[in-house]
Amino acid sequence: MSGEKDFCPLCFLRKKTPKIVKDLALKLTRVPCVHIRVREDRCTGCGACVRQRFCLIGAISVSNGKARVDDRLCRGCGRCTYLCSREALELYVKPPAIIEGMIRQIDPVVAGIFK
Repeated sequence: MSGEKDFCPLCFLRKKTPKIVKDLALKLTRVPCVHIRVREDRCTGCGACVRQRFCLIGAISVSNGKARVDDRLCRGCGRCTYLCSREALELYVKPPAIIEGMIRQIDPVVAGIFK
């Protein structure tokens, strides 16, 4: 394996057991709060992400000249984010509304302590 940053468990399994990886990928639970977004300023719509199967479960498509990620299919593994040579796919964390609400309540209290 190369650097840990580049390690993708699904890629490793695909090389070792190519026939079962798609079934396994479909059974993996989505990583909570993790999403992939397309940086439209970097995406050229080349389609490499689809042709080269950056996403093992097919959550990426190209529409209107830009890559699109289907959030219902995406598992949030991040594999696609380091395979795109233009760095057009980006992983981001979006906490659920309940966490955002707690942060809004805590922020003023914490800020007051440090004044």
